Amino acid sequence: MRSSPMASLAPWQGAVLFAFLASLVTLPLGYGVWAVAALVLALFAMLPAVRRLPLDREDAAWLIMLALVGLNQVLDAWRSGVPIGHQTTPSLPWWPFAAGMILIAWRARPMRAKWLWGGVILGALGAGTIAFDERWINGLNRADNDINAIPFGNLSLLLGVLALVNALRLCHKYAEPPRWYVVFSLLATGSGLLASLLSGTRGGWITLPVALALIGWMYRSLLQRGWQTLAAWQRWSLILLSVLVIGWALSFAYPRLWELYSNLERFFNEGVVKTSIGARIDMWQNAIRLFLEKPLFGWGEGAMRPVLDRLIDNGLMDANVQDQFLGYQLHNEWLDTAARRGLVGVVLLAAFYAVPLMLFARHLRDATPQRKALALAGVLVVLMFLGFGLSQSMFRDVRTYSGYLALIVACWSLLKRPYPENNSIQ
Repeated sequence: MRSSPMASLAPWQGAVLFAFLASLVTLPLGYGVWAVAALVLALFAMLPAVRRLPLDREDAAWLIMLALVGLNQVLDAWRSGVPIGHQTTPSLPWWPFAAGMILIAWRARPMRAKWLWGGVILGALGAGTIAFDERWINGLNRADNDINAIPFGNLSLLLGVLALVNALRLCHKYAEPPRWYVVFSLLATGSGLLASLLSGTRGGWITLPVALALIGWMYRSLLQRGWQTLAAWQRWSLILLSVLVIGWALSFAYPRLWELYSNLERFFNEGVVKTSIGARIDMWQNAIRLFLEKPLFGWGEGAMRPVLDRLIDNGLMDANVQDQFLGYQLHNEWLDTAARRGLVGVVLLAAFYAVPLMLFARHLRDATPQRKALALAGVLVVLMFLGFGLSQSMFRDVRTYSGYLALIVACWSLLKRPYPENNSIQ
């Protein structure tokens, strides 16, 4: 039986997802080009299927959450007369609505999970290659691919962690997993971690132990079997190699960790704010002050620059913020949101994390290797973004915001595929 033209849209949607993830941190405009392509395809895939959409209560929770988050951002931009964020597009407040439309389309015309895993692997490999070139070939202090070291490092780390999930998924699913695919997944894991390390992005590193602990727990039986099959000399070799790799990584991380300690010591002992950490603490204190002045709806996007300038003029905030942190973001997702959009914005930000986290967590015990891996990937995306947001406003950056939306929507739509898997790699 020949497939309908609409059904043939699924591979195209998958190819766009693959290209988006592969280019997210490697190409300057990759996130924008492929996001627009995904939205255009979503319109064609969604509209003819409106009357028979395979949506359930869980999907409804997703769509309501995205609509409320988007409405809050749009209304805030409307009352302020400015887009959300510096160096962003005016369309950014509408992105949650676009994500909802894409979720419906991907549920209506389900793609294969191979597009997600393939994009993650290629994106992580590309990030590591770029970081290697910038740090060791060109001698840059921090790898950033002309983006910004923080989103570059955080997204690279996330892609590397998801590549590890794919490697374990393959070993869980197949008695004899395809070695080439497992090897590429593990190489991508190392490449993503390398890119994060060479970017010097400390805020992302705190999420790695949590992510690895969760992955280890979810695949504990598989890892135990693998450990038991190793000979004694292989176990000792693996332990020695791990110690050497960790030591090598710490040698690169040490300067940034020492800088962190030094910044904290200078701030608390001498009150110095003209450092990376000192400026952040200064901003966080002022964010709390601004929130307490307008706790319900906040100051609004358009008022933030003038009010921060006023704090600087009055000596309440150091002028170093202007030079070191262009864009007037307050380097903490929660405090930044509280100052801009008040308690209402904070509640919706909590929903932005909590709804995906709870819905993905409900499927963690799925016996199907593919769906278990997708549920775990979704949980990891949310948890790692929660960690990233402690020292950076991730949803004010076009790459990290679009990356979060694309990954949670892709993992969810693939998790909810309405037909069983076959024996292919997918």
